[in-house]
Amino acid sequence: MSNATVTAEPIAGVCFMVDGSENFKHIKPDRFIDGNWCFDIAKVKRELKINYIEIVYVPDTDYILICDEEALLVNEPTQNFLATILAGFPIYGNVLYCHTSAVN
Repeated sequence: MSNATVTAEPIAGVCFMVDGSENFKHIKPDRFIDGNWCFDIAKVKRELKINYIEIVYVPDTDYILICDEEALLVNEPTQNFLATILAGFPIYGNVLYCHTSAVN
């Protein structure tokens, strides 16, 4: 934790889940680094139930999708339709949608 005074609440990211656990899940960043609330990548991987991440930039925004790098390696991959619409190309597996400043 930085010595700076933290006044703003962290902005939650939204997990778009396709694994049947939930449709949407909100998680909050838990680290304050260089004036920004940031996600702990290990926590994100646990929440999304993934091993490796891939970052996809959402066109014309300051937002990203943190995706499952290995989503196509499973027997029957499940397309994440909401993430696909945001990205403009097919995205598979569980995804976290968050602001670019939330990843350090």
